[in-house]
Amino acid sequence: MSYPIESVISLPEVFLDESIKLTFYSGLTIFVGPNGSGKTQVMKKLKDDLKSKVDGKLVRYLSSNRIGTLEQYRSKTTPYYQDYDSVNLGGMDTKNKRHELEVATGDFFALDERKDIYIKVTERLSKLFNRNVFLQWDSGNLKVYFKRNKFSKEYSIANESSGLVNIVSILAALYDDDVKVLLIDEPEVSLHPQLQAFLLSEIMKVAGDYNEKNKKMIIMATHSTDMINIRSIESLSNYVFFLEDGKSPVQIVPNSEELKNSKLKDLIPRLGQIHKKAFFIERPLLVEGVSDSLMCNYFDDRFELYLGVSGTHVIPIDGKGEFAATVKLMRLIGKKPVIIADLDAFVDNNDIVNIFINEEKVKSKALNLGHADASAFLRTVKSDFNNLVSKKAESICDKFQEHHYWINREENDEVARKRAIMAILMKNNKEEIEKLNSGSEWSSIKTRVEVLLDCLEEAGCFILRKGAIESYYTFSDENTSSGKPSAAVKEIESLNSKSNEFIEENYFDILRALRYSARFKSIDETESIQLELLSELAPIVNNLKKDTTIDDINTIIRKARSNSESLFKYEPKLIDGMPAIEVDLESKILEVSGFPLTVKKGEDVISIVNSAINK
Repeated sequence: MSYPIESVISLPEVFLDESIKLTFYSGLTIFVGPNGSGKTQVMKKLKDDLKSKVDGKLVRYLSSNRIGTLEQYRSKTTPYYQDYDSVNLGGMDTKNKRHELEVATGDFFALDERKDIYIKVTERLSKLFNRNVFLQWDSGNLKVYFKRNKFSKEYSIANESSGLVNIVSILAALYDDDVKVLLIDEPEVSLHPQLQAFLLSEIMKVAGDYNEKNKKMIIMATHSTDMINIRSIESLSNYVFFLEDGKSPVQIVPNSEELKNSKLKDLIPRLGQIHKKAFFIERPLLVEGVSDSLMCNYFDDRFELYLGVSGTHVIPIDGKGEFAATVKLMRLIGKKPVIIADLDAFVDNNDIVNIFINEEKVKSKALNLGHADASAFLRTVKSDFNNLVSKKAESICDKFQEHHYWINREENDEVARKRAIMAILMKNNKEEIEKLNSGSEWSSIKTRVEVLLDCLEEAGCFILRKGAIESYYTFSDENTSSGKPSAAVKEIESLNSKSNEFIEENYFDILRALRYSARFKSIDETESIQLELLSELAPIVNNLKKDTTIDDINTIIRKARSNSESLFKYEPKLIDGMPAIEVDLESKILEVSGFPLTVKKGEDVISIVNSAINK
């Protein structure tokens, strides 16, 4: 067996560490990660580096833009008619260099050169895709034609779908046994999910020991969850997880201690498409169920948090029991998971909070608040709460029995009682709590719990303090135990008519978690408009005279700026005998308030602009 193969790549312009080490443990290695994380650059470096690692065997790289040269015939780049029948892929000089090409052209020359490759490709093309492909030399150049089965007319490759051209290209590259190392950038380009699944199946058949017959070492970079097939925890070693911000990629060593975790082993075979989306983001946001996901995604859109762009995706898992294993998996592959968990996940046990309690941010905040040991603080608070419930619960039964944790209880009464009491404490303010029997003791516990939860949030562990997501509903029944997604949809429909301020007040806990995940920076065009306006308005006001005309203003703008285009409309005025200028925003796509505004000669332009213009 030829593996493992180690490669050291130097890319100081991409990674903070000038060199990264990659280890290839099997015939198929998959690069996953967000755009701009360095996958393509690494693959291009590997094209040359691997030649010396595989005994000089032929290494081929297929670019993600592999059919780009053909796209010129599909997209109108000139006003003139395109003669598709004239489209050709090149002559003998191109054919002789087909393995050096990073585009599909090389693969069609392989079909012409190798009859066995042609048969393997066309057999699949005909039976699975109802197509045939034909190659024809014309005046020293290769032309490619396709034909639908049962249709007589052939047509140029320029008229075939991008997906089919991609399929043919990659299949030809896979079956070309002259190539022993194949690097494919984004094999999923232009393919729908079912075609991606077929292509992955073909890739896995070919991937293996490059010294064996009809096998090759394959490395691919993908953005598609359909190209990820993790069947066991051991297969995680075949993935390289690329990260953001110049960090080195993460690889998992086979037989590492992390892979022996029984909960992880159970989780891996059950990974769905939604879980795999976390492979392409920095901060997966884990929530308990569909209702939580619906509400979070609604608030993301409503408040323009841009979770996806900022490296976050809301991932509903199958209940609180999945949190611990999923967080461990996410951290193992270099992610920074955030969770939003129901209050019962905190009350019932410490399985979830123990994952976060020893994070440096948590320990640091706890220390600043006078708690030298965050774990000890957690244990003490939970113990004191449980003891108080045992002694004093019956004295406040009229309160906690109103909460849905008690109403919808499926567990024993003791568990439901603890959950409901904790929710009541978190939901009510200090004054209301102190009115209860033993109110000062309950109030003290609430304060300590809030401090503890604040500490946990520093590391991305957010506990819904009122209970579950339903506890925050203002229109749907918070006591619902069935049809939860429908209740969430009803709540969203009702919130559409409410102000952002209303939502902020009632859903603050959830919004706080979302903003943490998004590393919230609101898009605000105000500052850019202010700067743009000041660059023009300051010299205009400085040169204002009683007889200043529009032409004079345009001349001032041209002198102040490199171009004469302006976003603003200016109108000279006289106010109380003083020259002034009125400004309005002409753009229809910029949503900035404060226009029109007026500035008189001698006034502070900066102060007026900054105070007048708001988003």
